[in-house]
Amino acid sequence: MLIFETYKAAWPMCLGFIAIFLAVGTLVYFLRIPRWERSLNARAVFWVCCVLWVIFMGIVMTLVDSPYLPFSQGTITWLFMLSAFLGIPMAMPLLAGVFWALQCSLRKESIPLSTFLLVAFAAFGLGLAVSNVHDILWCGIITDGFSKHYKAGGDLDFFVYAGLPFGVSRETTADYAALGPFAILLVAGELFWAAVSVLRLKKNNAAK
Repeated sequence: MLIFETYKAAWPMCLGFIAIFLAVGTLVYFLRIPRWERSLNARAVFWVCCVLWVIFMGIVMTLVDSPYLPFSQGTITWLFMLSAFLGIPMAMPLLAGVFWALQCSLRKESIPLSTFLLVAFAAFGLGLAVSNVHDILWCGIITDGFSKHYKAGGDLDFFVYAGLPFGVSRETTADYAALGPFAILLVAGELFWAAVSVLRLKKNNAAK
């Protein structure tokens, strides 16, 4: 299988992203900023998140459909990719905020800003994981279970550019057989972020 070949060829890039996941997770669990402990009105948070979620998802659904905008085809393609791959992850914190604020409002409780940020970050991590699970499945299908190479076009440019600082060539990263295995690593890191956020939330609640 090409999964192990990918990890062998792109191991510096893999280690780099593992370091990023661990660093961010450590900050989420241990960092404490006093001004983030101030309380927010739950009803206000509910309505703000509702309005922003509706507006944001409306924009995402429009851009995913590649609308006839007065932009170059390259720009429209990038807007489509950003909406398709980051639309759900970026919408998840707002949606989580809606339900978290709703239950706090019904219980007539305020929301500490730190709590809201932890819930939002956990939801963001889960949203990213969902998006990358799609990448794993899609790449697995098009490469017959990661048994053959399938060269990509410009849709993997971001992945290609991310590999260059680590010395990973375009020949390696511009391949769906490489994106899938790397997405497995991303899913693990994103679920780690979500888990750390929940553990920090539990830690904060136990300290009250």
